[in-house]
Amino acid sequence: MAIFREIPPPELVIKVLESFGLKSLEDASWFCKSTIRLDILERILPELEPYYIPCKALHLHEDISANTAITILRHVIKPYQVKLHSAEKGRYSVKTVWYQLFSDKIHNQTIEFN
Repeated sequence: MAIFREIPPPELVIKVLESFGLKSLEDASWFCKSTIRLDILERILPELEPYYIPCKALHLHEDISANTAITILRHVIKPYQVKLHSAEKGRYSVKTVWYQLFSDKIHNQTIEFN
């Protein structure tokens, strides 16, 4: 099922990635929902909206939460054959889900999750 009318250009995807603290589609750094810069992502959404098909653009008009941000990230990286890997880690009885970009291209340079 198509999400986009046209694939967002790499420079726009990089802007989205920066709101997650990532520098590129090859960045294998781990991040969690508490590190997402929703304010930065909200400023990028008007640039991203023309690329979405109308029924999928509804995500862009809601109040942006960390969960919505993760969904948007999954959307924009998919055309570039990059996926979002997640792992749950507990510390002091608190579980946190950590995320990392994953593709065959960056598989060999994946940073270990400690």
